[in-house]
Amino acid sequence: MISTALAAGQAGMAVLVLGRFLRRSQTAPARLVKVDRAAVSVLVPALDEELRLSACLQALCRLAPEVSEILVLDGGSRDGTVALAEGFAAAEPKFRVVQVGAPPPGWNGKAWNLEAGRRLATGTHLLTVDADVRLGPGALPLLLSQAQRSGLASTSLATRQEVPGLWLGALHPAR
Repeated sequence: MISTALAAGQAGMAVLVLGRFLRRSQTAPARLVKVDRAAVSVLVPALDEELRLSACLQALCRLAPEVSEILVLDGGSRDGTVALAEGFAAAEPKFRVVQVGAPPPGWNGKAWNLEAGRRLATGTHLLTVDADVRLGPGALPLLLSQAQRSGLASTSLATRQEVPGLWLGALHPAR
């Protein structure tokens, strides 16, 4: 009985995933539109991200000229996160490391880091990037173009998920 219900649930989820893939394949490709230079503030919330942050920041170094600043927002890391980010800031003037401290009552750490970054940001657009995300060089212009062309005040994207093996990929079908 339980195995039949589980199989039916999995089949239903497979239909949903297949439908999402089919809709995505019919979407027209995004067209680039002109975006002002140095219009984007990138916010990177961090807490004990020493092992993941370097690859993220290296990818951000290669972003389009639309980026005016990259704020690494540390919420009290106890590892080498801050030192790593400060190394990038010493080499690249667009980087700033901000130690935002513990969140006030009613806030969680990541939300507080992003709010602190929003208050400090100077760009006309905000892009939040987690430490485990590696944006490709064309991602930012496409995202900005889509938002401007659609008249959106806010947008997001789902990154390609890399999982080690077929079985984990079956559990996480967004790959």
